[in-house]
Amino acid sequence: MFKKQFITALLLFFSCIQHAQINVGLTHWVDYTNPDETGVYIELVKEIYKNEKISFNYSTYNRMTSLFDKDGNDFVIGVAKEDVPKAFYPQWYLDYDYPVYAYVLKSNNNINNVSDLNGRLLSWFRGYDMDNYIDFSHDNYPIDTLEMAMNLLSNGRVDAFVDFEYNIPDDIKAAVKRFPILPSRPIYLAFSNSDKGRQLAHTFDVEMARLHSNGKLKQIYNTGYIHTKFDSFDPDKPKIVISTRDASTLKIEMESSIYSLEASLYKQIIERLPQYNILFVKAANTNDEEQYALDNCFANKVRTVHRDKDFLISSPFSIYMLPRLYSKHDISNVKFDNLNTLLSKKNLKLGLPSDRRLHETVELLLNSVENRFIVDTATQPLTRLKELNSMDNFTISVEYPNDVVTYWPQISDEPLYSLPLPIKELYTLGHLMCKRSEKNQTFIQDFNRVLADISKSNAYFSLMSNAASGVSKEEFKRYYNQIFAHYQ
Repeated sequence: MFKKQFITALLLFFSCIQHAQINVGLTHWVDYTNPDETGVYIELVKEIYKNEKISFNYSTYNRMTSLFDKDGNDFVIGVAKEDVPKAFYPQWYLDYDYPVYAYVLKSNNNINNVSDLNGRLLSWFRGYDMDNYIDFSHDNYPIDTLEMAMNLLSNGRVDAFVDFEYNIPDDIKAAVKRFPILPSRPIYLAFSNSDKGRQLAHTFDVEMARLHSNGKLKQIYNTGYIHTKFDSFDPDKPKIVISTRDASTLKIEMESSIYSLEASLYKQIIERLPQYNILFVKAANTNDEEQYALDNCFANKVRTVHRDKDFLISSPFSIYMLPRLYSKHDISNVKFDNLNTLLSKKNLKLGLPSDRRLHETVELLLNSVENRFIVDTATQPLTRLKELNSMDNFTISVEYPNDVVTYWPQISDEPLYSLPLPIKELYTLGHLMCKRSEKNQTFIQDFNRVLADISKSNAYFSLMSNAASGVSKEEFKRYYNQIFAHYQ
């Protein structure tokens, strides 16, 4: 009790500190951050820092986020965490963004689900990083106005327009069908990771709690208040931020019939951890372990000696069968000494992406394949499997079994045959990995406790065994029991 009173007093002290000027970065969003310094978010900032001199600095969203450490702003308004990963974030968020959909003309009968957008030309507003959330091959045509987007759609020059639901007026909604890209997620004020930034963030938390309790938040947000979800938000719950490279995991909260193995497993786990505020964010293409400066977690990592020194590592939560060979030709009973022999004997071309991330043992094997057998192909598994189905450029590829289970049913009803690669390792294990902190230590312990319980269920076993394409249930059961035996 004394500790909680002390922290409250400390936050109140920080909230009373005055600064010569607060520099705020923002971009123009109609009704929220207008150029005349009106709008919901600006009114909120002025209310919270009413005793301060505030300078609002407008720019594009891309510039505001990419130059966060260089523009001299004390905080920026309305960002996703992955866009400013090294900022200091308060406990309270600013709002919930609207979900993102791909909009297609109702008259277009060639696009009936998200997978049909693979290889298509998509448009979205210039400066938006929608690429981060689309896990299939596509081209992009940047646009500047909604009218331009609809003209391009109507004239067949683009296949879909990607945008936030909030931006689409009712008359356009009546003419299009939509497919989910990204769920509604919280957006934040991102503060500089400095003494001043942290003090301002503490003030934000104290004032948001006060404005929520006295009803002023509802007054400021007006008709948009319900969308904020503030009434169901518990700021006392520990906040856990987990970065992932899997776009499907980011869509856990969206209704979907297609989830990756990672997303399916996490969906089961986080439902049993209601005592935490858990947010998944998109990891950058760079090393995400270096990208996040504070106490973030990482969704799916292989355990190594180096990582054990620097991070908290959970018990394994997933079993991923290592890549196998897949082809529409029946290769299931073929005997071979090495890949060159197989490819030559069966007159096969091997589709391999030049930019690939595979297990070290698999890479060593693939590096021994002669160039005359290799065709460069797409990095995204959905695109690559579609190319394999056409057999125009290559007739065999190396795929993770869980990717085949996820995507092949969307592509073809024909069978896909499989062969194991000639390597000793059969699977790799996925772990939750967190930066060292007292909060994360408790979270890892609770995560492991849930695993100990859920791994005994047939449902959890089935998620993994169903993703092990080409491996019998009996064989997979042996692996599963080996890994999760200490829970039984």
